[in-house]
Amino acid sequence: MFCTKCGSYVPDGQHFCTSCGAPMEEFGPADAAPAQPTYQQPGQTQQGYGQPASVTGASDLPPYMPPVDVPGVCDMGAGGPSPQRPKKNGKKAALITVGVLVAILAGGGAGYYFGVYRPQQAEIERIEKKKEEEAVKHSKHPVRITATGMQWDTDTGATKLPVHVTGTDVDGKDVDTVFYVDSEGNGIKLMQGSYSLAVAASPLGADGEIWDVPNVSVSIKLGDALKKGEKLDLRENAKFELGDPINAVDVEAGEITMAQNYARQGGCDDKDEADRLAGLASSARNGAVASYNAAVSEASRKSRTYDGDVFTFEVPEDWGSDWDVKTSQGTYSGVKNGLWVDYTIVHDGYTVGTLMISNHFSSGFNTIGKTNNVGKSTNLWLGSYDSLSGDSDWEYIVDSIYIK
Repeated sequence: MFCTKCGSYVPDGQHFCTSCGAPMEEFGPADAAPAQPTYQQPGQTQQGYGQPASVTGASDLPPYMPPVDVPGVCDMGAGGPSPQRPKKNGKKAALITVGVLVAILAGGGAGYYFGVYRPQQAEIERIEKKKEEEAVKHSKHPVRITATGMQWDTDTGATKLPVHVTGTDVDGKDVDTVFYVDSEGNGIKLMQGSYSLAVAASPLGADGEIWDVPNVSVSIKLGDALKKGEKLDLRENAKFELGDPINAVDVEAGEITMAQNYARQGGCDDKDEADRLAGLASSARNGAVASYNAAVSEASRKSRTYDGDVFTFEVPEDWGSDWDVKTSQGTYSGVKNGLWVDYTIVHDGYTVGTLMISNHFSSGFNTIGKTNNVGKSTNLWLGSYDSLSGDSDWEYIVDSIYIK
């Protein structure tokens, strides 16, 4: 049946409208169209007190149906308030919505993380690692060696030691360069690889000293276990000892020139200073050579000089040391206190000439020459000095004789 006030469907047997609360009348079959109701105030009756008002068309109402529980509709009973729609739980709905969004985002985020972000990060990490490996691989490593020499000290003005390095680096490229090492052994920087080290030339000392270059070569290897820029101390494996400076008279001019060139190329901070030190070395050498030559000449002269009681002379330089003077003496017959002395000069086993000294004026001449009849002679008086020269018949020439 239907409510005559609001027109809502009301199950049979209900005395009040479940929608508006108006009192209900009996109606006809439920499938009949509801008649136009005559609205009364709640509690009023028609046709007598306590009787429900008649409704036109009641015979057309549908037959009675038992009450049906309709979800969401409250049976408030007679006089109760009008039923209201159930309230939605907004907080719960919001949480559900958030949960769904989170699930969507989580699913999408996980897909992005594992499908895009993580692979990108892995590639970035791979590239960075490769860069780091390359940086380590191609970094220069300071290599310290042993380099010593008496009076050689780069802190007091000496130039650095030029060390020639050859070999192959980690990329397989040939290395052929010169590093300049101070007296502490520092100055070489190399990448990973295998190398051979040797001294290229002498440094220049603070006073122009020159050292012998050690004729040694040292092999070293820098492996891939090194960290970026890691320092290597190879003083026990790579040693170059210069020893004492070379005696200036034994220094070759070429050694000074080579030392000067390397000093100008990197062994010395100032090229003018390198030239100055080379000048000191040259001066020291030239002075020493001059003194040595003078000493040798004097020694040679002395070795060629006969200095006797009566006279002195020098033999030619090409005689060397194979010569001698033999003496013999006698008296003049019939001459009181008449004495004579013969000095026979012998070279290479042969008699070159004879010098006779006599106190007898009439016969006091001295003869130098060969022992044959072609010999040349001259008179040399006491206290006189004479230079003799021979002709083609002379095998040897005595340059000068001084009679004391």
